[in-house]
Amino acid sequence: MILSCLDLLAGADIDDEDLRSAITLATGAAQQLASDFSSLLAGVRRNAPPVEAIDLEAALRRVAVLDSFLHGRTVVTACEVAPGLEVEVEHEHLVAALLRLCTIARRRGARSIRIGAGTLEVEARTADRPSLRKGRYCRVAFEIVGAAWAEQASRAGTEPGHVVGRLGDADGLEYAAVEAFAAALRGHVATTSGPGSTLIELCLPASAKLA
Repeated sequence: MILSCLDLLAGADIDDEDLRSAITLATGAAQQLASDFSSLLAGVRRNAPPVEAIDLEAALRRVAVLDSFLHGRTVVTACEVAPGLEVEVEHEHLVAALLRLCTIARRRGARSIRIGAGTLEVEARTADRPSLRKGRYCRVAFEIVGAAWAEQASRAGTEPGHVVGRLGDADGLEYAAVEAFAAALRGHVATTSGPGSTLIELCLPASAKLA
């Protein structure tokens, strides 16, 4: 988009020499940025950790251990997971995303966190989960008691990488990281908040073994 706008300016009838020089410099810088970013993405793809079928119950157990180790047992956490749930994802990325949600909940003043996980069958895209295509998903629900949630985090529909709307909130970038994680897998994350409680829903494509 930046290069297209610069091309329009470069093709316009502009006589000012300094302005044309500025357009030329800006075009060169934008082209270099695009080239550097392309190289960065290529490197990330080459070095990406392997994706595998991850047992969701085991991942959540690890998250609970890490959360307790990092923050102590000041928040009551309960976990109920349907047996046999698996998602195809890089293990550490999954653990990091789930741990981020626990960390945000603690910062918001949660008194307890109840995590439930099961399957979700999607027949077609819906307005409340527009990113989910037809298929089977693992749905992880964080029911957080006592957490106050900002309006920025409760809004749905933020595109990955478009995090400006999250900057007004202290945990906005952390939440945006979870959004980006879910979007990269064609999954879904959304938060709804009511008096005294908050629900975070994270949906990720189920392993082919569950299909």
